[in-house]
Amino acid sequence: MIESREFVFDDGDPRQENPLLQTLRTSCMLCYCAREEQAEKVRELEDRIALAEQPHAGLVFIVNSIFAFVKEALQNPLFEVCVIFGGLGYSVFTRILNPSLMLHKNILLNMVFTVGIICIALLLIGLLKSIVPALQYCKEVKACKSTYAEDQKKATIAQYVIEAVEDQLKELIKDGGVPEKYWDWGGEIWDYIQSKQADNLKEALELLESDIYQAQMQLAAQGKLNQNF
Repeated sequence: MIESREFVFDDGDPRQENPLLQTLRTSCMLCYCAREEQAEKVRELEDRIALAEQPHAGLVFIVNSIFAFVKEALQNPLFEVCVIFGGLGYSVFTRILNPSLMLHKNILLNMVFTVGIICIALLLIGLLKSIVPALQYCKEVKACKSTYAEDQKKATIAQYVIEAVEDQLKELIKDGGVPEKYWDWGGEIWDYIQSKQADNLKEALELLESDIYQAQMQLAAQGKLNQNF
């Protein structure tokens, strides 16, 4: 959920009398309302609506869960090594010790059959692991279906509120409000002003751009770090 903010100056703060900062305060508050609070509400409602509209939700959930489980297991390097050497070891030792236990006389085909059996076992394990979550998921779908019409109405109203607020934001731009490019950052811009890190909109935007750039650099560095492992 979005963290709530108070768009006010502290008691006795002389900046309360600054008309430009008051306009900026109003603009930031509207940005936060439209682009964060209401937008979050719309996303949650749209997720509920999409869930209610999903056909065969339980079956789809089980199939996706099974294949996700199998895919994760097969992509695990340790598991792959165990499967390959386990299948090969089984083939070799059964041929030496008791050939009647072999699935096929050809070692390569016997190994393939062994791996196939392991994959079937994984599918069964994935099925068992998905049953309880699938039941819970079906309950959520049922709940969404029961409020489907109401959720659609709420989503429409919330979207209308966003559009109305954005019209107000456009009007405030010429008086010192937040530029449209930064509407998604109204809460952060106000934080810079309220905490006295910035004295005006220009300084707040400079700080915002700096913080965004640093965050992007950190993500890029983490991406490179992850690729090295």
